[in-house]
Amino acid sequence: LKQALASTTKLGSFVMFILIGATIFGLVFQAADGPVWVEHLLADLPGGPVGFLIVVNIMIFFLAFFLDYFELSFIVVPLLAPVAEKLGIDLIWFGVLLAMNMQTSFLHPPFGFALFFLRSVAPDKPYVDRVTNKVMEPVT
Repeated sequence: LKQALASTTKLGSFVMFILIGATIFGLVFQAADGPVWVEHLLADLPGGPVGFLIVVNIMIFFLAFFLDYFELSFIVVPLLAPVAEKLGIDLIWFGVLLAMNMQTSFLHPPFGFALFFLRSVAPDKPYVDRVTNKVMEPVT
């Protein structure tokens, strides 16, 4: 019980420090008129809302290589949501789209938690799939 409490406290404090850092970043960014700059940069993309969504999804995909879900949620989403709202994109749909794209952070290194979980149950040797009759390589 003591170890569980310690690890839970440690994880909770990590999330709180990320939230505090994101809040400080947001305040400094607001003071430097950063949202206006981001809005002008992203709202004037060719293609209108579709071009904005394509660029944002590509950007989130590559940021997910380096940032975890919490960092992306606390730092990037507050920058993108006002621009999406200005372009007339439904924010619930936009949030679901970003959440689906952010799930890639669980599937690829360096944070690929899903790969670690899958590796613990995957066989060590290649095996033949019964449905496709193809050799399936073990997860590395």
